[in-house]
Amino acid sequence: MPPLILSVGKPSVECAAWNAYPVVQATVPVATAAAAAWTAERRTYRDLLQRKREAFWRTKIDAERSTPRRTWQSTDALMAQGHGHVPLSTSVDARQLHRFFDDKVAGVRASTGWAKLSDTPLHFCL
Repeated sequence: MPPLILSVGKPSVECAAWNAYPVVQATVPVATAAAAAWTAERRTYRDLLQRKREAFWRTKIDAERSTPRRTWQSTDALMAQGHGHVPLSTSVDARQLHRFFDDKVAGVRASTGWAKLSDTPLHFCL
């Protein structure tokens, strides 16, 4: 709370701040209520979009059940939605990919081959 300053004549900056204090105090709950209303509307809109998407894809896949190829295409489009679809590369063939991973494994083995095997059994927690 700002200090109470009594002045005669020209009002000071402190008096102006003091006089504005109730206005600021009154607008904070209004802003909080507006933010809460906006959040509630956004949540409602997001739920509506989710229901619409689910209904669209369910109807589309049900309609294409008789043609497996189209069902798989729709399922593929559904699974890639939001993540982008990366086309297969034609610049790398299977032999190059195999060689890359063989070299990778050989490199890891070469860099860790000097390490002594652990006496402690491995425990995996699932």
